[in-house]
Amino acid sequence: MNWFKKNSKQPKDMPAINLFKPYPETLALALVRPTLLDWVQGKIHRETPSDLHPTPNSFYTPYGLYKYDGTSKLALISIACVSETGTIVDAHIRVIYLTHILSTLATSLNQDFDTFFNTIVEGGKIMIIAGVEGVDPPRLMYSTEQEVFEAISNSQQNGSSDPAIMGLVTGSDSSLYSTMDVSNPLQTATGEYSFTYWANTIDPKTIEKMRRLENIVAYCHSNNLSVLPSPEREAWSVDVLQPFLNHIRAKLTNIE
Repeated sequence: MNWFKKNSKQPKDMPAINLFKPYPETLALALVRPTLLDWVQGKIHRETPSDLHPTPNSFYTPYGLYKYDGTSKLALISIACVSETGTIVDAHIRVIYLTHILSTLATSLNQDFDTFFNTIVEGGKIMIIAGVEGVDPPRLMYSTEQEVFEAISNSQQNGSSDPAIMGLVTGSDSSLYSTMDVSNPLQTATGEYSFTYWANTIDPKTIEKMRRLENIVAYCHSNNLSVLPSPEREAWSVDVLQPFLNHIRAKLTNIE
């Protein structure tokens, strides 16, 4: 599961560039366990991106430089999330992002990935509390100058070129990533989310609240409801969603 490079040298000017700036007012509480249940039962629908061309050896994510051996882990899956007002959001998230937080939490508890995964799926002893935010579509990135030259070579052989790559070599573009007007196979029309906060809890009361929230969201999905039903919606917002999301906001503020 070690898909993210550690201690990678950052390209010039990278610290000044916010590649994954969250959209304002998009924070939502992610219901991770139902997605893992679907995963176990083979119900996960993956929107696998088309083959990348040119194919870089690395890809920048909100969590670091990702080294991959194909595009399957870049597939999008849907995770049910709930906003502070009780609106249900089916957030599109990369497989690598979900697996990354599972691996990180398992390591923090000194558990192997499979044991932690199974415990989370059971949902009786431990629960993941996670927040997601909508982000700008990710851009293709290149970690070394050699990768850039290889990308240019591949583009020229196929009669295409990427202005952002050419700008990187000539030094005329410090952004180091594909601009919006450049075709990007990873760009999604429906918007994309990433995890900005994750933690685990063993508190029985919190676990019970999350299980009840999972059930009511499942009910909403089966009845094509986009918000939690009234009159319970306000109680959910005040008693559960606002406290959870305010806690996440406070943690994110401290991180920043």
